[in-house]
Parts: sequence; C-alpha cells; structure tokens
Amino acid sequence: MGIVKEEELKFLDEIRETTGAKFPIKSIKKWKKYRPNYAPTLYGVGSDGKIYFVIACTALEENYWRAYVDEFMRKAEYLLLKPSLKSN
Repeated sequence: MGIVKEEELKFLDEIRETTGAKFPIKSIKKWKKYRPNYAPTLYGVGSDGKIYFVIACTALEENYWRAYVDEFMRKAEYLLLKPSLKSN
C-alpha cells in the first residue's frame, strides 16, 4: 500500500504513471499515527509472515529498493531462517 499526503490524492493517476504502482494508494490522514519517524524502516511482520517495509519515494526507487533489501537480508538472514524442528 502507498501513502501520500492528502493534497496529493488528486495526482493519483500521475503518481501511478510515474512510479508504476499497482497497489492501493491511500491518504496519510487515516494512517498518520502509524507513520515511522524515518525511512527506510522495517514496519512489521504480518500474521501471514509477510515482512512490511516503509521506503522513501526517490527517483531511483527500483535501485534503492533492491539495495535496501539486499542489505536488510545480509544483516537479518539469521533471524529469517526457520529453526530446524529436528532434535539431535
């Protein structure tokens, strides 16, 4: 889901065309209390195991996102590995 300022909602078509966003875009009005103080940041993990991030919108989103996730995976790999259920 994407979050934009209230006044930017009138530019949704332009935002989608520029970013290629194929996900819902909502106003920050409802979501403001959940906004982190900085980005990028790990937002949380859903009950289905999906990991949610907040990233800043930049001119190079694809490269920025790829580099951020690569670094996250490098640092958090041991946390994401499922522990073996076999007992030795």
